[in-house]
Amino acid sequence: MQSEELRRYLDRVEGNLQGAGKGDILGEIESHILDRAEALAAARGAQPGEEDLRRAMEELGDPSELAVSYSGEKYLVTPKEYAAYWYLTLLLFGVHVTMLFLAQATQMRFSFFPFNVLPANEPGGAGTALMLASLAVQAFLFDAGLVLMAFFFLRKTFRRVDLPNLTFRVETSRRPSLFRAAFALAIALLLGVPGIRDNLLIVKIRNEPESVYTLLLPGWSEVAAFILAFLALSFVKDLLYAFFRERVATVALDLAAAVAGIALFILLFARRPFLGLPPDFPLGLSTLLAFNAAMNRIVGLACILLAAIFAVRAVKRFLRLQQLWGEKDTARL
Repeated sequence: MQSEELRRYLDRVEGNLQGAGKGDILGEIESHILDRAEALAAARGAQPGEEDLRRAMEELGDPSELAVSYSGEKYLVTPKEYAAYWYLTLLLFGVHVTMLFLAQATQMRFSFFPFNVLPANEPGGAGTALMLASLAVQAFLFDAGLVLMAFFFLRKTFRRVDLPNLTFRVETSRRPSLFRAAFALAIALLLGVPGIRDNLLIVKIRNEPESVYTLLLPGWSEVAAFILAFLALSFVKDLLYAFFRERVATVALDLAAAVAGIALFILLFARRPFLGLPPDFPLGLSTLLAFNAAMNRIVGLACILLAAIFAVRAVKRFLRLQQLWGEKDTARL
């Protein structure tokens, strides 16, 4: 029985679920509602209709409270995410604390979104060491909170793909799909609009006079169009998911986006570096080369990891596309 009201109810449940296994939980709730609606209709000798579904949902109660009863204890970072959380936090902290010591060594102020690093120039001696330690602690707390916010946002918006009973159903509730589309659009604007991009991907050294250096190396112009095209495809794909949900056309487009993601990150890995400090940055040549080499290595590893993630995603979407095609359900085409 197809019902928009039932779908909205399940979407509200999904939006409040925590942890893995959402597909199984939603399937169980949907099955219970349908069974209860049939029982209510049978009791009055009729076929189940919207009123029976509505009564069955009312008996289950508020969808957010129902989701909490299934989710149990809530986490900002789930236990299985701890390793990834601390890895990313320490990686970000490494960048942050490096900038802190550079600011102290050069006695210059660095601004690099989202950091604003000041040199610890008062007092001297042991007082400077204590001040640096204090600033390092503040940097760590800031980085830990920043990564925590990112994990929370991704859990609320990223589509999970569960594999119950060897099915590859894509969870496509409207709100997460709209969030993902908005996120892709925001990143496209940040990278595609020069006025925004040039104010974010820069390092400012606040001396006399103020110096501004871009982090975009000449290689950026070679890959910018590919990145923006991929973001546009992701935006369209998630927007279509939000309104048409899972069907052959949307899963096929999702498969195309996953293949495009593989191609994009392999391209970024193979091309010359596009992020780093420019040659005229006020650091020693050996230090500058070492910094850019480390950044290039980190970006390369991230590209390989993301290409692998999109490869897994492409396989899952392909298998799900085969299932939908084999169902021959005209409503899902």
